[in-house]
Amino acid sequence: MAQGPGRRDQQPGNFASAAELAERATQNYNYRLIEGAVRVALEVAAGITFLVWVYRSDALARALGSDRMAHSPAWSVIWFFVPFATLVKPYYVLKEIYVGTVIPKTYNLRLDEPAGLHILVLWWWATIAEGLFQAIAPMLADSSEGLQ
Repeated sequence: MAQGPGRRDQQPGNFASAAELAERATQNYNYRLIEGAVRVALEVAAGITFLVWVYRSDALARALGSDRMAHSPAWSVIWFFVPFATLVKPYYVLKEIYVGTVIPKTYNLRLDEPAGLHILVLWWWATIAEGLFQAIAPMLADSSEGLQ
């Protein structure tokens, strides 16, 4: 068996000291901190990319001839930041963009729902639920005891 610094305590009768365990815990904490920072940076970048896509898609739908859309390109993005409205309005914005790009000349939001729109609604609420779960899960995990 290999005799590296992390392998000694895996042999029967050899246990890591409290100092070694504390050092490993600190190292693990630092790795988790770096992972969290990278994850936040990637999520912010993805969010910005998505909002730019929403803005450009709304502008494209208008350029294609959907001039009766209820939300301007700027408001299509702003609705994602309005408290409580962000639970409903972004769905209507995305539906409007979808209908406005699929049938721009005969745009009418009251037409029958396009095929697959119920999947979009299900995806939308699943994304919100997943975000809430990710916000709550670390709080539940942090309530555990330390090494002692």
